[in-house]
Amino acid sequence: MNYYDRSLDALMHAYGRYNVTFDHGDGIHLYDVDQKEYIDFFSGIGVNSFGYNYPAYVEAMEKQLHRLMHISNYFNTVETIEAAEYVKKATKLDKVFFTNSGAESTEGALKLARKYYYQKHGKADSEIISLNHSFHGRTTGSVKLTGNAHYQEAFGPLIEGVKYANINDLESVKALVNEKTAAIIVEPVQGEGGVYVCSKEFLTGLRILCDEKDIALILDEVQCGMGRTGTIMTYFQYDILPDILCLAKGIGAIIVGITFYIILLFMKIDYALLFAFILGFTNLIPWFGCYLGAIPIAIVLLFTSTFNTVLWFMIIVVIVSMIDANVISPRVSGKSLGISSFWVIFALVLGGSLFGIIGFLLSVPVFVVIYTTLKEYIEARLTKKGYSLKNPAEEFEKKEV
Repeated sequence: MNYYDRSLDALMHAYGRYNVTFDHGDGIHLYDVDQKEYIDFFSGIGVNSFGYNYPAYVEAMEKQLHRLMHISNYFNTVETIEAAEYVKKATKLDKVFFTNSGAESTEGALKLARKYYYQKHGKADSEIISLNHSFHGRTTGSVKLTGNAHYQEAFGPLIEGVKYANINDLESVKALVNEKTAAIIVEPVQGEGGVYVCSKEFLTGLRILCDEKDIALILDEVQCGMGRTGTIMTYFQYDILPDILCLAKGIGAIIVGITFYIILLFMKIDYALLFAFILGFTNLIPWFGCYLGAIPIAIVLLFTSTFNTVLWFMIIVVIVSMIDANVISPRVSGKSLGISSFWVIFALVLGGSLFGIIGFLLSVPVFVVIYTTLKEYIEARLTKKGYSLKNPAEEFEKKEV
């Protein structure tokens, strides 16, 4: 039997798996057992923040395997304390409780809110308000908080006391609040039934409501947290703090390695590009504008063709082109447009790296339009400020003649 048939025979049919069996990964790529390459847009459903086989992450995991694994919650480890301190700093919250999954994080939040209610009122009859179209997990508690009947229908009776309001409808939430309400749980960005984003008025309104009624505001950022919306936590964009925060998925890859990620990115990739540019810029490689000057940059880009590499490549090229008038060389092809062979190679490599064969074919005409437009704009601005735009080499050749 092949791997897919063996999986049908051995694994419970809880998920609709595709007929693909992966063997290993590297960077953003996955490779199946037949060594076919895939670009991974799943990321383990938002888990693998560093992709696969990331050196710093692998090194940290391997180092820990040689030291300690599970030692129970009755004892501390240095790593647990340090990780909690990192989480506190990132979230601006006070205490951390580690769990094994997003569903357990939600279950912990549910129990914490109900315990707080019990300590206030001395009775266990609390209610929770969730939102329609939400997703908070598949355990019996978290699936009840999930505002989608499809996930619940086969598993009743589920926990009682959960009500559902509508996202960005503060009045629908207020209509459900009563003296038994222990918590309101919300995803700042819902992703289960589409992409539904909480408005600032709605989320800040919930914060005010919870403060007035002494209700716990639970934010579930399992999917949208850890930098996925532009800030380390989405709620920072709303200028509020939750009472309880649920995290999982990407936190396992980011908290351990974010500092190492930045250092390695610059040391292993971008400095190599910068060095190649310095060689050309200082004329250690003659005629920066010609093919010889472009070769080392093209080679470096081809061997390190990540998005960050391409981005830094573009930034450095723009800076160099503005500083060094000789980049626009009159001694090579493309003279009528003022574009050297270096830029032609740059456009081809960049287009091919980002968009494959289509990008390769369209890169030069698209780049010509962008380049000439920018060039004219920069020249006009500099001329207006009184700077000379004459090419020194061209002026020298005219004098010689």
